[in-house]
Amino acid sequence: MYEVGAVEKVGQSLKGKEFASVYEFLDSLRKVARRYYIPVMRKKTTELLKSLIIKNKPKEMLEIGTSLGVSGMTALASSAGRLTTIDIDEEVTNQAKDFFARHNLLSRCEFILGDAVSVVSMMDNNRYDFIILDGPKGQYIELYKMLAPMLNKDGIMFVDDINYARFIDKKGLDKRKHRTIINNMKEFLDTINNDINIKATVYDIEDGVLVAEKI
Repeated sequence: MYEVGAVEKVGQSLKGKEFASVYEFLDSLRKVARRYYIPVMRKKTTELLKSLIIKNKPKEMLEIGTSLGVSGMTALASSAGRLTTIDIDEEVTNQAKDFFARHNLLSRCEFILGDAVSVVSMMDNNRYDFIILDGPKGQYIELYKMLAPMLNKDGIMFVDDINYARFIDKKGLDKRKHRTIINNMKEFLDTINNDINIKATVYDIEDGVLVAEKI
C-alpha cells in the first residue's frame, strides 16, 4: 500500500502544468505515480490498450480498478465511447475525477465507488463492448464469471497483471503469504483458456496482459 498523502502529492506535482495532449499528461502522471509507489498501468501495456481501443471503437466500456485514471483516460481519449469505472478507494477516485475533468473527459465517464464484486453483481443486465480488468487480483476469477456474460459478441476483455506469481518472485516475497491470490489467478487463466466462447491472447509485456475476445 502506498504511503499516506501520496495521492495528494501526485495531484500537487501535476497541478498547473500544461501538456500538449492527454497522452503526454499520462506519461507524466505515470512517472509521478511511480515515484510515490501508486500502481498505475505501465507504458507498453497502455500502448497496447490504446491500439485495441482505436481498432475496435467500443461504444460502452467498463473498467475494474480506476486508480489514478491512466487506463480509463487512455480508453476515452482513444474513442468516442462512454466509460463506467469502479474503484474502492475514495481518495484516488476523487483525484482521478480531477484529472478527467482537466482533459474534458468527465462527461463521458461514470465513477462508481465500491467493492468491485459487490458492484458488478448488481450490473448483470448491462452490456459492454470493452472491459478493462485491473482490480484486485484475487478476485479475477469471481469477476470473470460475472463479466463474461456482460461482454458483447466480438467484445474485448483486457486483463492486466496476469503474471502475478512472477511479480512475487521479482519482489522476493514469500509465496506462501500470497498463495490464495496466486491460486485464484491460475484458476482464472485456466477458466478463460478453456472457455469455448473466448479467444484468448497473452502478451508477455511488463506485468503480463491477457486479451480475451468473445466469439
